[in-house]
Amino acid sequence: MAITQDTLEFTHGKNAYRPVMVWDDDAADPLPVVMVCGTILGRNDFAIDRARELARLGYVGVALDVYGDGFATDDFAVGRTHMDALMNDREELRDRLAANIDFVRSQPNVEELRLAVIGYCFGGLCALDVARSRDDVMAVASFHGVLTQPPRQLKSPINAKVLIMNGDADPLVPVSDIASIQEELNVREADWQFHNYGFTYHSFAIPGANMPDHGVKYNDQAQARSWSTLKGFLKESL
Repeated sequence: MAITQDTLEFTHGKNAYRPVMVWDDDAADPLPVVMVCGTILGRNDFAIDRARELARLGYVGVALDVYGDGFATDDFAVGRTHMDALMNDREELRDRLAANIDFVRSQPNVEELRLAVIGYCFGGLCALDVARSRDDVMAVASFHGVLTQPPRQLKSPINAKVLIMNGDADPLVPVSDIASIQEELNVREADWQFHNYGFTYHSFAIPGANMPDHGVKYNDQAQARSWSTLKGFLKESL
């Protein structure tokens, strides 16, 4: 296995976007692709590391660039400025996600009909918005994702299989949001799963996350369980 990594670039509107693609260069045929939407901090090393892990599992892994210019930061306040702009304009968010996905699926090493999107925190919301808006993605998964629904609700069927993995003690995910998204997924006839990890906080899958006063804390057991669940979900879906 020859794991290869490359930063790609495309232009959408007036902005440049730089997703990072990781794949096995020894593969003779195009591979299914799993795209990673990062956290509030952008297309950072964590998102790229997830793409590398997915490549080791036999997929093309891609860390998507939602903010543009390959932006990543360690400053949560700076990241929040970028995230809030897109949270307040979900149509723009979906447009950027669609541009990333369309670019990735056009790559010669990608099997364009076998697409999945996963995301963490804000990226979990991104993955769910992909399921809401596209017919060509087979599966989406959200790790401790924000579950806030977009203002405009559709009722057409969701084609993607949906996996949501949530910390039961996550203060960013009120019970009302859980009830709302489950109702939405039922109304839209989705094939969905919701896994709730007890005594588990936001960012449970991100090593080093440790702000318990804000409800943010890494959980090794939940991380391992959720990654194992993802592997089974992708194997079933792709």
